[in-house]
Amino acid sequence: MESSKSNLSKIILSSVAFGAASFGIGMFMSKDIGKAIATGAIGGTATTTGALISGRKKEEDNNITGSSVDEIQENQIQELKAQEKELQESIAEKTTKKDEVES
Repeated sequence: MESSKSNLSKIILSSVAFGAASFGIGMFMSKDIGKAIATGAIGGTATTTGALISGRKKEEDNNITGSSVDEIQENQIQELKAQEKELQESIAEKTTKKDEVES
């Protein structure tokens, strides 16, 4: 929940900052306050939209990666168990041969 609040505040801060920068550039370029306000509003809206889309994409990627990691770990566990079984069989076989040689 706190991460969500942190991300939201970052999005709002970046939108306001980019909107203000767009407004400043608009005022510098055209000296028309109406155009500058429109430029600032468009810049702020575009920043918010981009941040929200990239945030959702990141969440989706994390969910996919999380499930993939679980699958990979499960496969590794199964491989290790198979190797353990092979090693135990090999040890048992070698022990039997050793006992036969010693007899």
